[in-house]
Amino acid sequence: MENDYEKLFEVSFEMLAILDLDGNFKDINRAFTQALGWTLRDLTGKLFWELVLPNEEAPNPAFTPNLLKGHPAIFIDNRIICKNGSARLLRWTAYP
Repeated sequence: MENDYEKLFEVSFEMLAILDLDGNFKDINRAFTQALGWTLRDLTGKLFWELVLPNEEAPNPAFTPNLLKGHPAIFIDNRIICKNGSARLLRWTAYP
């Protein structure tokens, strides 16, 4: 049986993704799939940054060490490539 965290992760209306420390996808929820079209199978072995449009400015590289210290990266805007090739502007936050 799923634990409460897994249930909340899957039924959340917010797009959620779990990444490893290198930025590789480990899990995504249903809202993520519905919004962008990608499935976990599609994203396994991919880095989050592979979904960011190539001409987008990457966030300040200092945010990664800050995440490792336990500090969130808040309100970062990027256009993300959907599975169908279109792009959506997302404002995202990363928590360690």
